[in-house]
Amino acid sequence: MVFSMRTVMWVAMVGVLLTGGYWLARPAPQARPAVPAQGAVLGAPLKQYAVRIAAKDVQAAQPVFRVNENDEVAIQVASDQAGTLMLHGYTDGIAIARDGAATVRFKAVHTGRFPLHLHGEGGSHVELAMVEIMPR
Repeated sequence: MVFSMRTVMWVAMVGVLLTGGYWLARPAPQARPAVPAQGAVLGAPLKQYAVRIAAKDVQAAQPVFRVNENDEVAIQVASDQAGTLMLHGYTDGIAIARDGAATVRFKAVHTGRFPLHLHGEGGSHVELAMVEIMPR
């Protein structure tokens, strides 16, 4: 099969135009964020809080922990009773031993108010704190 010089020139010209159009219209390259070291958290520093349960009673007033959307949050809970810690909307349950401690750690991806409580021995239910997550 033989192509005429005119066909070859036409195909070459179309190729040059398409290539030039691509280079002019292509999106600008995006800067890639640095890859964090193993275990590092991107964004804001870790927000840390603590709650203590003694004699099935929490601190005098139920604290409200206010954080922003996408914050990394850690709540250290110390308890004189065994049970399961629950942060509605975030955890299915974290076991805590009698006279032990446990950490509820999560990334605040949902905004709103979320109760943190303990389902303790003998069916007790102890409200520990309220976590308020504000939109950025």
